Amino acid sequence: MHTVKSLRDSGFKVRVYHCRRHRYVDSNFHIRYTLVPTGVKNSLSCCGGETHIKVTSPDDIVAKSISVCGKKDAYCKKTGVRIALGRAMKLLEYEQRLVALEIKENILPLVPKVTDYLS
Repeated sequence: MHTVKSLRDSGFKVRVYHCRRHRYVDSNFHIRYTLVPTGVKNSLSCCGGETHIKVTSPDDIVAKSISVCGKKDAYCKKTGVRIALGRAMKLLEYEQRLVALEIKENILPLVPKVTDYLS
């Protein structure tokens, strides 16, 4: 299992952004919620939120992922990072396989076959 620290130590760039639900009263005196950055301390709800992760490999392949916490679930940064990072790593592995396949398809026609040397 990957962690943010282990990926950064391996040369990856990892960016994590947390959003929490902010409770406010609109002009009609209805209670509304919106997402705000975690640093804002005014009227934050303990439930709901999002964690956004962007992982850039040493080969400059980028994978982005989001983990959304339900409106009735307690928000936990650690769980959000774990889920979003797992999703981003799956995307990154898929992207790396696509790049390798693309390179393979572009190079293989240029490489002579063994049967060319035998005839």
